[in-house]
Amino acid sequence: MKKYVLAAMMLAAVCVSANAKKEKSEPQFGIKSGIITISSDMEMPDFSEFAGMREGMTVPEGMEDFMNFNPNDMVEMIYFDDYGRKTATVTKSGDRITRTVAIGDTTYTINEAKNTATAMPIFGGRGGRFGGMGMGFGGMGGASVGTLGQIDWRNLDKKTIRRNKIKELGEETVAGVTCKKYTMSPVNQMGMTTTTTLCVYEGIVLSTETLSEWNTTPVTQTAVKFEQNPNISESLFQLPEGCKVEQPNFGGFGGKGGKRR
Repeated sequence: MKKYVLAAMMLAAVCVSANAKKEKSEPQFGIKSGIITISSDMEMPDFSEFAGMREGMTVPEGMEDFMNFNPNDMVEMIYFDDYGRKTATVTKSGDRITRTVAIGDTTYTINEAKNTATAMPIFGGRGGRFGGMGMGFGGMGGASVGTLGQIDWRNLDKKTIRRNKIKELGEETVAGVTCKKYTMSPVNQMGMTTTTTLCVYEGIVLSTETLSEWNTTPVTQTAVKFEQNPNISESLFQLPEGCKVEQPNFGGFGGKGGKRR
């Protein structure tokens, strides 16, 4: 397996995997719609030792472009509507443009030029800890830039603060708005701690810096531009008409792959 094949899928998927049909009592943003342009700074782990795992693995059409993917070379824009319940991520890397949306319990990475898409299940359901294979890039459970998560940052309760070890650090300006700054250090099911420093505006996470026991190199995502309450076409959150959808084949890990419409 080359260095970034799974990393690219994880990065795009994490930005939409936490958004589902929410009840009114669940977290939502204080702003109806927005467009967030973000920058990422991450040093990807070396997967070269797992190169032999690619044998027997079918890489879906279009995913070969991710084999030499460098997340620091891309531009990423997150579009949200309905107070965060709908989210689409548009990623530009060189000449390649992809759009990632969550529909039901599946995340679709769409190649607009070819009108094809790769489907990935959202593990644990929308808003779950393992949404769309994204775990750790922007934090877990409530600390992904521009997406809803399990934490309602506008209405923090004592149980959430205690469970996630949340501390308020004051204020910081990100993308032209004044955010509340927090740190959180939840412990996962394997007993490992992930520490995330984040800035939140109207319930919207606009920056994160994450360190974990398994990766001590800081992983950051920061909004560099934030447009509030724009009109966003509903089609941005849907699959294009006639789009061919492919299920990836991860050998023994993901079952059989194949194309479907």
